[in-house]
Amino acid sequence: MAKLRIILAETEEKVLQALEFKLLYELRDNAELEVISNADYFREFFSTQQRADILICGQMMFSHDLRRHDINKIFMLSEGGPSDTESEAGVEQVNKYSNPNIIIDQILKGTNLRQKNSEPITVLIYSANGGTGKTTVALGICAAMAKDYKQVLYINAERINTFQNRLHGSANIPNSMIKELMHPGEDIYQRIKHIIRKDGFDYLPPFSVAISSMGLSFSMYEKIALSAKNSRDYDVIVIDTDSVFDENKASLITKSDRVFVVLNQTKTSVFATNALLSNMNSADSSKFFFICNAYDSKKENAILSKDVVPRFTVSENIAYIEDAENMELGQLAMHNDVQKTAYLMI
Repeated sequence: MAKLRIILAETEEKVLQALEFKLLYELRDNAELEVISNADYFREFFSTQQRADILICGQMMFSHDLRRHDINKIFMLSEGGPSDTESEAGVEQVNKYSNPNIIIDQILKGTNLRQKNSEPITVLIYSANGGTGKTTVALGICAAMAKDYKQVLYINAERINTFQNRLHGSANIPNSMIKELMHPGEDIYQRIKHIIRKDGFDYLPPFSVAISSMGLSFSMYEKIALSAKNSRDYDVIVIDTDSVFDENKASLITKSDRVFVVLNQTKTSVFATNALLSNMNSADSSKFFFICNAYDSKKENAILSKDVVPRFTVSENIAYIEDAENMELGQLAMHNDVQKTAYLMI
């Protein structure tokens, strides 16, 4: 079988790298992939007649002249806004901030080249101090991934659950299940999956009181998450945890596939994040991501200050959203920065 020729062209580095990685993983030796990141080179490249099976190009690079080339299918990576290219024959528009797996699904549809059974991942959402909007970010990310047709399980791994006020259902975990949770084994998810609820995405219901009052160990959350991962029922298991750092939290950090540390641009938040990082190794940039929530370019930014030198690099900013705590999760999921943060997970 002849190899597909695929041309991937995009100026935004994060988007380009994520799609290149996914295409290389999915296609292996079944395609020739050419990657272009420079707009001037892209124009020069297409100044001569080209042939390709698939062209994936950013909106800023797109031109109607591309249709003059021998290209079977053109995908334009849009930034989410409307475009008059949507109705053009042979041109399909894809939101470039969608989950990369969803983009690749759409691009490779009908080629029978995708690798099967991608591994589920666990993502820990963590903050070094309270008040960063961590849970709002975690729930928004879950809603965004669910809108991109991902199977998501949200676990609020806090000593006292308060997340339920953001969801439409507020029923607690039945008392009859507490005994099961006191002795969680490798099959704990299978034993409790019937109590999992859905509100756009799946979630473990809250406990009515602090878990210590019920005789439950915090390590229970880790066992539920890993058991759910092994079940392969979900693409992503999101674990939203409190700011306590102890041996249980260290274990959860170690065993999670991704760790998102949410902070604000205040001195307090930057200092607390630095203090947290002095207790763990966060050098793996493919695992650790730092999200600045409620970012406001008009306010003082301690991340850029010389007073408190950060021991981290911000992966993504989520701009300040007025009344975010009272916003419907479906609305929050449509926010551009939330979608971009969700796409970092894969």
